[in-house]
Formats: sequence, structure tokens, C-alpha cells
Amino acid sequence: MSIGKLFIGGVVPGLLMTVILMGTTWVIARRRGYQPDVRKFPGFRELLREVNHSKWALLFPVFLVIGIRFGIFTPSEVGAFAVVYAIVVGVLFYRELDWQAFNNALRHSVHDIGMIMLIIMLSAMIGYVISLEQVPARAAEWIVGVTQNQQVLLSMLIVFILLLGMFLESTVIVLLLTPILVPIVIKAGIDPVHFGLVMMTATTLGSMTPPVGVAMFTVCGLLKTPLDEYTKEAIPLIAAVVALIFAMAFMPGIVMFLPNLLM
Repeated sequence: MSIGKLFIGGVVPGLLMTVILMGTTWVIARRRGYQPDVRKFPGFRELLREVNHSKWALLFPVFLVIGIRFGIFTPSEVGAFAVVYAIVVGVLFYRELDWQAFNNALRHSVHDIGMIMLIIMLSAMIGYVISLEQVPARAAEWIVGVTQNQQVLLSMLIVFILLLGMFLESTVIVLLLTPILVPIVIKAGIDPVHFGLVMMTATTLGSMTPPVGVAMFTVCGLLKTPLDEYTKEAIPLIAAVVALIFAMAFMPGIVMFLPNLLM
């Protein structure tokens, strides 16, 4: 499939996800009576001043996209680039990162990463057993044998991927299910670009859902937040993303509008 179509197809869903999550957060803040730190909107001069102060942080995503687009580094190498970029900016431009601060950050990183990797290592045992027993492949074959109706098939696949994402890494899910599901959805008359965006959105959500979510473990470890509190607070936001996933599935125009327009 065209990488360009897949990339462009994610623009509108990404913007909608931003709006939906912002709206959900606003509703929660209103109900709980959270008070803003800034009572009024900043003026134009204040906005320009803050943009100028934050320019090096704002430029990072630009460098990131350009670097990946022109093959300077791979998506896996972006993390290393981010570290080097942060060190250079902190030392040379902001002049706030000295050796003591760097050493403290390094020690905290080693501690947090070690804790997170230990959790992931133990949880990976569950994923290994599930993969070894070919549970995803057998379940996928059973689902597609139940119905050929597009809406019902997409709904069952979304629920299956969301459940699988609670126990397996997204990369494992993609490698296991893509060769099985893509020929099936094409035969059912579903555009593979449309299904690819729906599948990847549902798959990546798994990294934020208990009991086995890499992003969840990372956030809880860095913020020293208990898993049960994280789960309770994340329910409205996860529900909002799930609603968007089903909207993407049942309204293909959300995904296919820009690819069909530009390509």
C-alpha cells in the first residue's frame, strides 16, 4: 500500500483525536471545578515572547519530521536524536544544563527505565505464551468466519484488537495479524488504507490500557502514580478514543477524505 496515503490518511483522525481528548479533559475539569493558572487569554506580545522562549522545543518536531522524511534517521533512532538535541539545547542555548543536573537526570533515567523494563520483561512472558499458542491467528480466523458484513466484521475486529492490545505489544499485534486480516478485509470490500488506519489506532491504544501497557507503565513509573488510580482517571479518555475508532470504521470519509483529495 502507498505509505503516502497511509500517512495522509492519519491527519484528519489525528486532529479529531486532539479535539476529542481536549473536549473530554475540559468536561472533566469543569465537573471537578479545576481553576486555570491563567485567568485570561495572553496578549499577542506575551504570546510572541513565549513562542520565542520555546522556539527550540517547538522546532524539535519539525526537525524530527524532516529527518525521518529525508532518511537522515529512522523512527527508532528518533529517541537518541531527542536526547542529543535536548543536551545541546540545554547546554548551549538555555545554559541551564550543567554537569550536576545532567548527572541527576541520568541517574533518574536509569532508575525509571530499569523499573519499567523489569515490568515489561515480566509482562512479555504472557505475550510470548499467547503468540506461541497462536491465539491471535485462531481468533482472527474465527471472527472472519462468523460474518461477511462490513460493519459487523469491522466492529468484531476492533473489539478483538483492543482486547489483544491489553496483553501484547503493538508491534507483535501488527506482525501477527496484518498478513491474516488484510486479504480478508480486501475480499470483504474494505479499503486497506481505511482498515490500516483503524487497526493502527486501535493497536496503539493498547500501550495505554491495563494490564500490560508500555506507555501506561512509563507514565505511572515517572509520575509515581498507582496503577489503579491511572486506570480510573484514564477511563473517560480511553472511551473517547474508542468512540473515535468506531467513528473512523463506520465513516470511512474521516480517513479517506485527504488521500482521495490529494492522491
